[in-house]
Amino acid sequence: MRVVWRLCRWLLYGLAGVLVLLLAAFGLVQTDWGKRQLAAWIGDLASSETMTVSIGRIEGFLPFTIRLADVVLADADGPLVAIDAAALDWSPLALIGGTVAVERLAIGTVRIDRLPASDGTAPAPAGEGVDLPDLPSLPVALDVEALAVNHVILAEAVFGVPADLRVEGS
Repeated sequence: MRVVWRLCRWLLYGLAGVLVLLLAAFGLVQTDWGKRQLAAWIGDLASSETMTVSIGRIEGFLPFTIRLADVVLADADGPLVAIDAAALDWSPLALIGGTVAVERLAIGTVRIDRLPASDGTAPAPAGEGVDLPDLPSLPVALDVEALAVNHVILAEAVFGVPADLRVEGS
């Protein structure tokens, strides 16, 4: 009987330790230093040998309200896409039910300067359709209540003509 109580006590100590670590991590990402480290870590994880992702700043009450500033996707030739500001309000607890529940996704200005450099594959001949790859299915449902991209700037190098767009939806 003593062994069972001892085992239960150590199990409770272990659970309490995990809870303390989770609370410490939650508190740490609320600090400026934690948000700078998180931005650098996400940029490193999202980057590859040919593409780099940089996040200038993360703000908000993580993980519930996330604000990103100065997000840049670049390759060896320079920036491809730049986003000045993005805001995500969502419910991470909805993931338990298998849903990504986004209350609001708002993006300021997206500037797409050019497409990535070709990997050497030949483009489709003129007049023939382009086969788009199948999009992967998400392992969770996606529910977006409000989407707004205030300004999308497409440079001439993207489609052959420059374009200014705005996107809204719900």
